[in-house]
Amino acid sequence: KVYRKRWFILTIATIYEILVCIDLASFGQINNVLAELWQVKPWQVDWLNLTTTTVYIVLTIPFCTLFQGSSLRKLIIAFNAVLTVGLMLVMTGLALPSGGFPVAIIGQIATGISVLINFSTIPHVSAVWFPSNEVATAVAVQWVGRGVGSALGAEILPLLVNAKRPSKENRQHLVIFYGATTAISLIVSVLSWWKVDDRPPTPPSFAQQKVQEENDQPGGRWDVLREFKEIVTHKTSVVALMASSTTYALMPFYTILLSSILRKGFPHRNGTDALAGRAVMFSWAIGTVASLASGPLISRTKAYKPIVLASMFGIAFCCVMFMIAFIVKSVVLIYVTVVALGIVDGVIVTSQMELIAEVIYPKSTHRISQLLLMSLAVCQMTYIGIGRVLLSDVGSAVATNIPPCVLVSTMAVVLLLTPIPYNRTEVNSSGERE
Repeated sequence: KVYRKRWFILTIATIYEILVCIDLASFGQINNVLAELWQVKPWQVDWLNLTTTTVYIVLTIPFCTLFQGSSLRKLIIAFNAVLTVGLMLVMTGLALPSGGFPVAIIGQIATGISVLINFSTIPHVSAVWFPSNEVATAVAVQWVGRGVGSALGAEILPLLVNAKRPSKENRQHLVIFYGATTAISLIVSVLSWWKVDDRPPTPPSFAQQKVQEENDQPGGRWDVLREFKEIVTHKTSVVALMASSTTYALMPFYTILLSSILRKGFPHRNGTDALAGRAVMFSWAIGTVASLASGPLISRTKAYKPIVLASMFGIAFCCVMFMIAFIVKSVVLIYVTVVALGIVDGVIVTSQMELIAEVIYPKSTHRISQLLLMSLAVCQMTYIGIGRVLLSDVGSAVATNIPPCVLVSTMAVVLLLTPIPYNRTEVNSSGERE
């Protein structure tokens, strides 16, 4: 049985995605402005994003143990409340005339913890409240929030601040912007506490009914480590996990570094921050539409592996197109490439979560989501770290695209050669026949 309240809970989760992605997409496009504002180096500003990835790597397993058995309601309240604190600290760090950078870093640590709590609920909200034929669509809607937030963060901040304006004016605009996001996050936190329920009275599908029956059995904190071990020692799970993380890390990579890459690739062009922000905005916006449009198609066809493979090879091709664009110095080709990247990224973020859910069923989607967050953080730090070194030491905008292109292509080939079972689909099919 399905309930209308599922759409309210999905809306709460989606607004959160918008807010957190506004935050994570804001810093890369105005790296030079923030470096001047806080009197730090550009690579130090990168740590406003890398701090969150470090949180994922260090705290994922401890937090999984801590939140073992926590209800969906408690998790939603927790990640919204912690995000509110994080945004408030970033706002404070921007408002302080001196010593604000460490405060903003602490705020990003809080944001990282919030994302860590939230990430496992993306498939969980969909699986608990939505029937099997709507799960991919519900996941896609949450990724729409991710795309909308990233597009807004990438586009609005370069319009509000730039290196030619006085630092006082830039600071004022940033404080107002983060004050608004903090206020919205606070309202969402209150709504979460007031209206969100743990799960519907009746499961929405046969597969979810089986999962709830197993989850209702008593289990201890050691079960978390056992589940992690089972997943990381299962060949198919690891392949699906690595294929997803190497691919999913690419959009954050370009969101954070594209402004710096463009300044290196087009040294005599003015307004590269705005160009980068607009390009990233287009990519996220197109990805949002693609994610929403692909959800029903993925639900209907259940062709998870072919769709993921096509998207991975498409993303590798986009990396090659970026390299060509910097070689021939074509801004038009950059825009064409970011649109293509947005389309394939929007499709893959929906299909890869469904592919992983099929592989690990009936294990909890919490665990694979948390492991995905860890591996994603490692890939993101690798891409950004190598990219920043190539920009600083080699001075090549072209070379920054090579590492992600090689990694994504390699994992696409590995996934192609690996048989993938559709365990969840088989259970639903057998339940419907009965």
